[in-house]
Amino acid sequence: MNSRDRFLAVINLEEPDFPSTGEGVINPPMFNKMLGKKTAFWDLMETNRNLDNLINNKYIAVPYGAILTPEEYVHSQRMIGLDWIPLFAGPSKRQVDIEGIGAKIKYNKNTDTLWYVGGNLKTKEDLELLKDNLDPHENERVFNKANKKAYQIARRTDMGVIGVAGNVFQGAIEACGYETFLIYVYRQPDLIKDVLNFFSWYGGELAKQFIDLGVDAILSCDDMCNNKGPFISPKHFKEMVFPLLRKQVNEIHQKSTKVILHCCGNTSLILDDLVNYVGIDGYHAIEPIAGMDIGIVKEKYGDKISLFGNVDCSYTLCLGSLEDVKKETINVIKKAAYGGGLNINSSNSIHNAVKFENFQTMIKTVHKYGRYNFN
Repeated sequence: MNSRDRFLAVINLEEPDFPSTGEGVINPPMFNKMLGKKTAFWDLMETNRNLDNLINNKYIAVPYGAILTPEEYVHSQRMIGLDWIPLFAGPSKRQVDIEGIGAKIKYNKNTDTLWYVGGNLKTKEDLELLKDNLDPHENERVFNKANKKAYQIARRTDMGVIGVAGNVFQGAIEACGYETFLIYVYRQPDLIKDVLNFFSWYGGELAKQFIDLGVDAILSCDDMCNNKGPFISPKHFKEMVFPLLRKQVNEIHQKSTKVILHCCGNTSLILDDLVNYVGIDGYHAIEPIAGMDIGIVKEKYGDKISLFGNVDCSYTLCLGSLEDVKKETINVIKKAAYGGGLNINSSNSIHNAVKFENFQTMIKTVHKYGRYNFN
């Protein structure tokens, strides 16, 4: 069974030879380790360094700053043993030029790290300005040369491909800023609904383009929770967010494509609605530090959704020994591999603190101990 066949079996809730592996986000330091060299880094929001090359479609732009050729991007993940790659929409030049509107990112040159620092969308006029400048079809953001080439290389090497698009809630709350958004849910609900509607449309348009490119699934990165629970009440999610997510998922399903939802934190209060009302097909990345037990999720929903998780990247993959990683990976296999539908990955992402050797060990353990014919 090749990598793509393995991944397709997982998202179709079938038993492959062993669980598939793949990561939604890999940070620059890990690409440096995988490639054995320092990769370029983009500082989009401050100096626009390397922006022309990105806009001109020469390189793959990976979240948190790595710039890679399509060959580097695919082969680094192929060589370490992953079964699928994610593809992202390229950056928007017009979005960068808007001063003070939308989500803002900072860059730390000492650590090669990008992070979210706040949002500034506070009025209807701000939203109209964002709409005028954030175009999902601008500059072939999906159908660019780099994405097309990476897709072709992945297909030649029998890897699966996921298109990252489609969030509703996360786009809205980051554009407004968390404090503003949470207050406006009560004080200006009509504006919040308009912002959510825009990001629902925007993410859906990107998703449709990825489907036309030929991806095997859509990964919707839509963080709705922290470690204690949802950012807003389940009632507000049901009224304001989930109908839009459901519509987006239905439109993607109409194109015969599955939707995997990435949502950090403790989703226990809203997961039933996400599965049974919204209609997601997979759940990524199931954080144990937030109290999410992949075994319990498997018991409740394993006949409806594929599971992507959940080796802990807050301690085990960063500070744990190789034996710690091996034990935890085997534990995930025992809890959630039965019956199929399991992709093993980190509990969030391969971020800057993850050790290269621990990442390797997780993948090697899946290949050795994840086989469905073991006793």
